[in-house]
Amino acid sequence: MRKLLSFLFVVVIGIIFSLFANASKLTVDDFIDYQANMSWSEPMDWAITEGILNGYPDKTLKPYEYVTEAQMTVMLLNFLTKSEVSAIKNSSQAGEHWTTPYYNLAQKYHLDLSYSTIKNRDLPVRRGTVAKFFAQAITGKEMTELEAVQWMYDNEISSGHLDGQDVPPKTYKSYHPNDKLSRAHAVIFLYNIEKNLEDKSIKVIEQKTDDISVNGFELGDPQHKFEELYGAPKRISMNDDGLKFHTYYHNDYEDMIIVGFDQYDQAVFLYSNQEIFTARLNNINLINRDAINSYFNINNSNESAEVTIDNTSLTFYYDTVSYNTPVRAILIKQKDLDLTKTLEQQTINSYLIFDITNSYRQNFGLHSLKWNEKVANTAYQHSKDMFINDYFSHTNQKGQDPFSRIMENGIEYSFAGENIAYGFTNGIMAAEAWMNSVNHRETILNKNFTHLGVGSHSWYYTQNFITPFH
Repeated sequence: MRKLLSFLFVVVIGIIFSLFANASKLTVDDFIDYQANMSWSEPMDWAITEGILNGYPDKTLKPYEYVTEAQMTVMLLNFLTKSEVSAIKNSSQAGEHWTTPYYNLAQKYHLDLSYSTIKNRDLPVRRGTVAKFFAQAITGKEMTELEAVQWMYDNEISSGHLDGQDVPPKTYKSYHPNDKLSRAHAVIFLYNIEKNLEDKSIKVIEQKTDDISVNGFELGDPQHKFEELYGAPKRISMNDDGLKFHTYYHNDYEDMIIVGFDQYDQAVFLYSNQEIFTARLNNINLINRDAINSYFNINNSNESAEVTIDNTSLTFYYDTVSYNTPVRAILIKQKDLDLTKTLEQQTINSYLIFDITNSYRQNFGLHSLKWNEKVANTAYQHSKDMFINDYFSHTNQKGQDPFSRIMENGIEYSFAGENIAYGFTNGIMAAEAWMNSVNHRETILNKNFTHLGVGSHSWYYTQNFITPFH
């Protein structure tokens, strides 16, 4: 059995093949998987002829495979600004992701991409994300995902799916925004842009001078607005004050956001650790610790910084493991909102840690973990025991380590690990601190685990990770 331990205490490339490499003058007939008389046949012929894509080195197009964010970015830039792309082709430096020059170009136009979480570039991209990507790049206007899908319909770039009807209903849902985009449909979308739009130049996307938001959502937004985009929340918890905690995400923790709603169903706090948040004041992007220290005239060297603007409190969580200490996550809340009041908060903290852990695993291209109630009880009993007996250790006062405690509760495993923390006033802070400790991060991001149980008591937190015997 493999075992991992880590604790925390505070007081108060792989080689990938580009769809666009090897710019030889091939025709579609040169590709072994090209098929005539398919819905994508003419668009694919057009894309090959125009040099928008060149296929794979093994002379395949792989039309039914999913497009990654990186591939889609290069395709769009190659389509809208071919001269600029020609100037940067094959200019990545040793050790860089192959798309770094393209992403540097994309930043010039304010395209909404994975600039910090580089692993996301090689993950399949959602259809909804692509709609927003296209609409903003071509119009130069910021749009919500719902607005972008409507733009796709209005310009006959997509007709959506029939979903059992005779005529496509052309709704957000019938667009299938959470489906991954195939390479064939990516080419069809670009081909329809070529046919139906006169102005196909890329625009610098307009940005608000001041914008503190998560995926376009702000404090005060109503609950129904979130559910128009995400659907029903994946998790709901409530404390004694009537504050509702909703966790939203697409697919497997994509675009995750945790929202607190008051009794009027209005957002009073927003948290996300994915690249869907914006922190911009006076046209300055608050993207790392230096920028935040400079803007607010503070000298902060901690793992997080909390500042107040009018009636809004902003907590920036830094990635101290990475170069330049970027902002990795953000918590936006009403200034006087207290997230630490009630006993029920202990259960809420456990689920906050669970969802944040899975969201970080998604950021690093890992599968999410399943909740295990028996393991969660083991974790809770250890947190409670540390609180009652005033100690902080992986080994309890009976001499039992976490692996003994897990097995004592009738849980058999092939692989197990534990993180513990003390002194944090809520589960968000504990999870963020673990991610700034190399050993704890390695435990959270260990690909061998399949299940997780979390137990919180007072300011003590325990994560037990396992892979059970099957």
